[in-house]
Amino acid sequence: MSKNKLRTERFCKECGRRKFFQHFCLWCFKMTNSDVKIFISEAITSRETMKLRKYKDGVKKFCVEIISGWFPTKGKLANKLPYGVEKYRVIDREKNEYHEIVKDYKTNKIIHECHEPLEKHRK
Repeated sequence: MSKNKLRTERFCKECGRRKFFQHFCLWCFKMTNSDVKIFISEAITSRETMKLRKYKDGVKKFCVEIISGWFPTKGKLANKLPYGVEKYRVIDREKNEYHEIVKDYKTNKIIHECHEPLEKHRK
């Protein structure tokens, strides 16, 4: 996501100070020409997401999965959480554990937290 800002200012050609009116300079007290300066600024926000899986030799399914980072919201939640969510999830099949914490990205308020055995978590 990037945000652009465009700003234009006028400066007196004689004294170099900022003019608040198009032709009259409050510092020189006379009608002067203007130097017009245009300022452009851009801000870019970056977010990161990480997904890590651990496999055992000869087994197709992962034994540990860790997901951490920013995720966009979809559907009905997109209106409530327009900035997305920060998610941390650990699925550990070896220890039979499931941990998940979901926070609002902007306020850092916990929306969902779950710590339970993996066999009870499955739907």
